[in-house]
Amino acid sequence: MAQWLAGRIARGEVAVIRLDRPGPALLDHLRGRRHVVLIDAARLPPGSPPIVELPWRDLARHAAPHSSHALGVAETLALGEALGLLPERLTVWAVDLRQGEAAVRRVAP
Repeated sequence: MAQWLAGRIARGEVAVIRLDRPGPALLDHLRGRRHVVLIDAARLPPGSPPIVELPWRDLARHAAPHSSHALGVAETLALGEALGLLPERLTVWAVDLRQGEAAVRRVAP
């Protein structure tokens, strides 16, 4: 999905970085940033839009089942907060696992 988005975002001050199950290494990419938009797969409740903006603290409730993350995104963000490593603004978009990239294409063709 990151690659798809990268091709649609104007170059400049925006960097698109694809991380696959980064665990605590995610914090290395957040450190020193003013605003981060994080997109993560999630299990959204039935009837939810395919993509929703969530407060990062709500990610744990929508985590993918049986995550192979040693430390999930929600737990890593909580660690980052405790260590003072989160950016000034952290916007989180959750993409429904069941709809994936097709959901993004419907919302932002």
